[in-house]
Amino acid sequence: MLGVYLSGTGNTKHCIEKLVKLLDESATILPLENETVPAQIKSSDMIILGYPTQFSNAPFMVREFILSNADIWQGKQVMCVATMGAFSGDGAGCTARLLKKNGAVILGGTAPSYARFRM
Repeated sequence: MLGVYLSGTGNTKHCIEKLVKLLDESATILPLENETVPAQIKSSDMIILGYPTQFSNAPFMVREFILSNADIWQGKQVMCVATMGAFSGDGAGCTARLLKKNGAVILGGTAPSYARFRM
């Protein structure tokens, strides 16, 4: 399992670290900006992708990363986690649909309020 996140304030990083470690203590967790992420995704079967919702969608950086690396998603199992403060819109769904177009198998998506993970 691989956890990948985009986190400007640290909230999404915190959520993904908690969630991924609950599921798999030995999992690797990396920021989206890490240059090894495409190779790590290629060698992982299951990816938890976390990012903050922006304007009811995934941030441009996340959408651009998915499209720029379209070849790495084929057959990968992906869970989308769109963190939010108050309103998520369809942040998890938008990314899930984009990943599915690029061959990913979507396990699900969620938009948890990061305040719940801090407890």
